[in-house]
This record gives sequence, C-alpha cells and structure tokens, in this order.
Amino acid sequence: MDRPVPDRSPFPPGGSPWCQKGNVYRSLFRHVDAYVEGGSAAALERVDDEHVGNFLRQPFAASGWYDIFPMITMVVQVARMRGVSPGLLAPRLPRIHGQYLNFGTLTVTASDADHCELRRSQHPQLLVHWCVAVVHGFLPCVLECSGAKDVRVGWGPPEPEGPDAAGFEMVGLRFTIHWK
Repeated sequence: MDRPVPDRSPFPPGGSPWCQKGNVYRSLFRHVDAYVEGGSAAALERVDDEHVGNFLRQPFAASGWYDIFPMITMVVQVARMRGVSPGLLAPRLPRIHGQYLNFGTLTVTASDADHCELRRSQHPQLLVHWCVAVVHGFLPCVLECSGAKDVRVGWGPPEPEGPDAAGFEMVGLRFTIHWK
C-alpha cells in the first residue's frame, strides 16, 4: 500500500460507507478551538475542496453517524497549521495515549527524526492482540498526517510483568516505528 491515509476521499463528502460518531468531530473541533491558533475556523479556511469544507461546517449530532474521510482532511490541515513533524509528534505519543486508555503506560524509549521506540507496560495479556492491531492501524495514520512517508510498525513478543491486584497477567509490549 503506497499511502494508508488518502489525500482525497474516493467518495463525495457524506457518501462513504465508513462512518464515525459525530462526537468525534465535535471533540476535534473543541480541541482545535482550544489549542490551535485561529481555531477550527482557520483550519476550515485551509480546506481547498468546497464540498468537504461545507460538510465540516455542518452541526454534528453527538450520536449521529458521519463520513470519516472529511475528518482526515481536517486533521491534516491542523497538523500543517501546527507545524507538526513526525519527529516532534513521536515524543508526545504517551500524552495522546493517556487520553484514550485508563490502564497501562506508554513510554518513548528512543526518538529521532525518522523513528521512535515505544514500550507499553502494565498491559493486560488478554488485550495484547487488540493493542497490536490498534497501534498498527493508528500510528501510521497519525504519523502520515504529520508528513511521514512509508511508516512501518514492528513489535516484539509480550514481556511478562506478573499479575495485577485482580490476578490478571500483565505484560510489556515494545514497538518500533520507522518512517521517511
């Protein structure tokens, strides 16, 4: 696959069979308004496709289902506004990670302009396959939105860490991510 994150949707805005809840759009706009100079209005001005821009300007019902592709356009514009590069983004992954999960920790063990190494600790053995799938699917998309090319994710075998207080086996997971 040449590019997991497409520059353009193969569907007109709103026409994709793949959707996400409106709350995802609402959360993105709140975050951009709070943390990005010029807010979502400035990001929307950068969208060069009028139809995508109009789609993104609609009100989003939290529980509604909406085409996922315009979200990619918005995220790419925000990353460009922030001047985010893959090398700058990689050390921030633990903070991003902490916004999504209430268990385990993620540590950047090495980071450079073209790669990073991560270690996830105190991860339930029961959820190893899920974590590997999420990391493999999520990180290339995030890094490509910040300009990375040819993102490759590797991982090692789970490292036993012993049981948690409830008796569930916990493991550590190591990931190596390379990009151009």
